[in-house]
Amino acid sequence: MGYPKDTFRFGCMASLYMQNAIESFIETKEIFHWIKTNGEEFPQYTEENLVRKASVVIVFSAMAAESFLNDYAAATLEDNNYYDCYDSLNICNKFQLIVQFILHKKFEKGNEPYGLLSKLVKNRNELVHNKSQDFSEILENPKKIQDEKKLDYLTILKAEVDKATDAIRAVVKLVNYFEENDLGTSACERMFADYTLCYFENEPESLELKELLKLGLNVTRQKPWKI
Repeated sequence: MGYPKDTFRFGCMASLYMQNAIESFIETKEIFHWIKTNGEEFPQYTEENLVRKASVVIVFSAMAAESFLNDYAAATLEDNNYYDCYDSLNICNKFQLIVQFILHKKFEKGNEPYGLLSKLVKNRNELVHNKSQDFSEILENPKKIQDEKKLDYLTILKAEVDKATDAIRAVVKLVNYFEENDLGTSACERMFADYTLCYFENEPESLELKELLKLGLNVTRQKPWKI
C-alpha cells in the first residue's frame, strides 16, 4: 500500500508552512552572521529577532511535517478512519504508523528521520507549551546563575540557529524517506511546491533551494548539483 495515485485532495498546508519556515531560517542565519561578524547588533539584526525567527522555523517545520503526515495517512486509510482513530497521535507516532502499517517497512527509532522528528517535537513543545518560572527560585540557586554566566553570548545564539537547522533538516529527511520508499507520494514537490525542485534542469539559483540541498535533500531524480 502507498499513497493512492488516483486521489485528489485539498486542504494540505504543508508547503505553505514550509515556505514560512525556510524563509525564516534564511533570516535566522543572516542575523547570526551579522552579529558574529560585526560583534554587535543592528536595528533588524538583534538577539530578539534571531530567537523570534528561529522559533518560527521550529513551529512551522513541525506544522509542515504533521500536515504532510496527516494528508498521507488520511489518503491511504480514508479520512473518517484516520481522523477518528489516529489523528491524536504525535508526529513521531504518525510517522511510525505510516512506516509500519501502511508502507510495511521495518521501523527503527535509531534511524532517521525519527530522531530528528523527535527533536523537532521536543523543541516545538518547549515553545508552544512555554512555562514561566518564579525568579526567586533562580536566585536561590547560585550554581545555575554561575553556569549561565559561563555561556558565551554567541554560543547561546548558535544554539538557536542549530535548533532551527535541525528543524529544517527533519523535514528534509522526512521528504527523502518518502521519495525513497513511495515515489508516488511526490513528497518533494508537495512539501516544497513553491520551488518545484524536482523539475529544475539547471543549477538552482534561489537561496531557498541551495539551503535545502545543503541540508541533504535527495535529488537523485535529477542532475547532481554542486553547491
